[in-house]
Amino acid sequence: MRSIPDHDASTHLHTAGGAGVPVYLTKVTPREGQNQSLCVITMFGFAGQGMMLGYAGIAILLLLVLLLLAWVVYRALVERKRTEEERERIFSLSVDLMFIALSDGSFKSVNPSLEMILGFTENELLGRSFLDVVHTDDRQIAIAATQSLKQGVSAVEFETRCCCKDGSVKNFSWSAVPVVEEGVFYAVGRNMTERKQIAEQLERARDAAIESARLKSEFLANMSHEIRTPMNGVIGMTGLLLDTELDDEQRDFALTIRASGESLMTIINDILDFSKIEAGKLRVEKLDFDLLEAVEGPVELLAERAQAKGIEIASFVASDVPRALRGDAGRLRQVMTNLIGNAVKFTDAGEVVVRVTMRSECPTHATLLFSISDTGIGISAEAQVRLFQVFSQADGSTTRKFGGTGLGLAICRQLVELMGGEIGVESTPKQGSTFWFTVTLEKQPAEPVRATPAKVDLQGLRVLIVDDNETNRRFLADQLLSWGLQVQCVADGTEALASLRRKAAVKAQYHLAILEMQMPEMDGLLLACTIKSDQTISSTRLLMLTSVSYRGECELLRGAGIARCLTKPVKQSQLWDTLVSTMADEDNGPNRATTGNTTAEPERQQVQILLAEDNVVNQKVALSQLLNLGYPTDAVNNGVEVLAALAEKNYDIVLMDCQMPKLDGYETTAEIRKREHGTSRRTAIIALTAHALAGEREKCIAAGMDDYLSKPVKVKELAEMLEQWSPKLERQFGSRPANRARANDLSSVLDLTVLESFRELQQEGSPDLINELIELYLNDTSIHLQELRVTLDQRDFEGAHRIAHSLKGSSNNLGIHGMAALCAEIQESLKNERSQRAAQLLTELEQEFERVQLALASELQPA
Repeated sequence: MRSIPDHDASTHLHTAGGAGVPVYLTKVTPREGQNQSLCVITMFGFAGQGMMLGYAGIAILLLLVLLLLAWVVYRALVERKRTEEERERIFSLSVDLMFIALSDGSFKSVNPSLEMILGFTENELLGRSFLDVVHTDDRQIAIAATQSLKQGVSAVEFETRCCCKDGSVKNFSWSAVPVVEEGVFYAVGRNMTERKQIAEQLERARDAAIESARLKSEFLANMSHEIRTPMNGVIGMTGLLLDTELDDEQRDFALTIRASGESLMTIINDILDFSKIEAGKLRVEKLDFDLLEAVEGPVELLAERAQAKGIEIASFVASDVPRALRGDAGRLRQVMTNLIGNAVKFTDAGEVVVRVTMRSECPTHATLLFSISDTGIGISAEAQVRLFQVFSQADGSTTRKFGGTGLGLAICRQLVELMGGEIGVESTPKQGSTFWFTVTLEKQPAEPVRATPAKVDLQGLRVLIVDDNETNRRFLADQLLSWGLQVQCVADGTEALASLRRKAAVKAQYHLAILEMQMPEMDGLLLACTIKSDQTISSTRLLMLTSVSYRGECELLRGAGIARCLTKPVKQSQLWDTLVSTMADEDNGPNRATTGNTTAEPERQQVQILLAEDNVVNQKVALSQLLNLGYPTDAVNNGVEVLAALAEKNYDIVLMDCQMPKLDGYETTAEIRKREHGTSRRTAIIALTAHALAGEREKCIAAGMDDYLSKPVKVKELAEMLEQWSPKLERQFGSRPANRARANDLSSVLDLTVLESFRELQQEGSPDLINELIELYLNDTSIHLQELRVTLDQRDFEGAHRIAHSLKGSSNNLGIHGMAALCAEIQESLKNERSQRAAQLLTELEQEFERVQLALASELQPA
């Protein structure tokens, strides 16, 4: 402290701020004669030291924060560099065209594929606009895509033609996305030139063929009368020839000539119809007819064609529409057949629905609205304008999409107008079409009333409809409701079981359930088996809806407790008659045909069995065997479903296929044993394996299974196994067969002893089980072979291996060991990724299947 002269100083010790920090105050008093005093405060000691430490701590903290931020930035830069390197690698190695463009569309970077295909080097393109290489006629497309990206669209797809350096023009399909933080666009292109050329060639060839067909049709229209006269002579003389003595070959020739002549006459008659309409000479008849029969006839006629494509087809006549009418039923059928046929032809998936509703009526006449809706390819607005004009489809894309000359729809329009109605179409491309027409028909003077004595008995009948198709559910429900029944609809088996059990819990059981055969996850057969195995709901009577191709299943379905089968599309009259007859049956409870020890039936009903099998043929066979043995059985398709089923219900026995998707039998068993660990419960697990090899049983036991059966499973062996392992049955078999393995017999196409074992299952005079298995195998194998070819072409070895395994199992199951052996070879070659060898084996497999088809056809039994 510097001194202050001429002052008296005194020093005092104080505490600063009460914080215990020593502060020395020195008071300087002025000498006599001075007018002011000064006080100098000196702070030192702990106060100064604390302040210094505080500043140092803050500095260290700031340093740490800066270091942390530097580390984060460094990691981000490293990650970004790694991402950029990966992007550069993909960019340089991609076979597709790739480029980066600035926001104005100029090239910033291009990959080698783009340089190679367009012929420009990167240096030649950098700084130039993408529009410079786009064909002049397509630049607006590229500009629109660029504008969309600038406006914030996340991605755009477009097609353009581009001009190459050598002057050629190529077609490309582009996908582009914006990268906002970089201020650029990333674009990927694929060369579509060859595909476009092929498509154009096909279009030109098709146009030429259609034009040729149009000219031929015009020629036939002009010459139809001249053609008709000699054709009548051909058919007439062929008939006379058939009345003479002919050998078998000659008679076959003559019958072929007559059939061909009659087919040609049908075509000529259609052309003559059109000629008569144009000339104003066609007259419609006025006769009594039943509207329901007129509508259901064309639907039934085309049902098999629709169901062969996997399309649902149904018809519905509203309850307020009179059935007894007067008009030209033949022409009405002709119009509906044409429209329904077109709907089926141009629909690849979904449904075709025919509806008849009331437009208006008076005491003597009714104007009806007929509509045929499909979920097909749809029709553009431009084509709709010309659709019903004569030969309007002879040119352009309409012809390519809808075929023919437009004559059929033109005839429909003329016929509808002759019957006092109008015709039209409502359609959206790729979303389907609805063709509609109106017809005014006279009511019969006294419409006969249908005798419905049983209708009173059906009043209030509780019915559950189970169908995954919403249209079918709605049509069935509307029809049943109009008859006074109580109806509930569900879309799948799980919902059906829940609804059945809820009703049973409140003592309001459904009297009847109508089940659709083909449903995802749980089909109609599995649902029926589950219903009949549950004592709380087993009294429900069951009707099954099947397609035409499933007619042979009816006997098998009856064995599962199905009272009646109805073939789709269901006629209303058939539905009514079936309901009446079903509810009139005195005994319509569970209807399982059983074999073996019938005294064990009550005990077997108590055994809860779960079948795990992903192959549809094997599943059907096993279910049939178990049902005939008297065991109620649930079925699932893979290991995941097994675990879910066991979580819901305590099963006594699981029949476990070892090879399943998602979770195979070994993995599933291990998980079951893990869950059972520490509990007193142990579910009996019996393996079902196609590997009848030494050591297979030991492998199954090591996985936690209790025993195993080799496929194909024989009924006797299955019965013995179930008796052996069920805790609820008295033991009737002391030991398991020592050797169930059966060596593959590759010396013949078909092992007939296997089919003979299935014949033991069927009731006397009932050949449907064998026929069903054969038809199911043939259909399933045809699909598998197609899928196998596709997966091999796509080099999807895992998928091909799975299909080959499934096909091997179903083949062995029916004793078709030659095909099974080829499938095993395909599997082996796929393990080593020998795709060429697998393709060769697939060709052999397809040839073997042709021989199998002949062999199985000879085993089909007459109905």
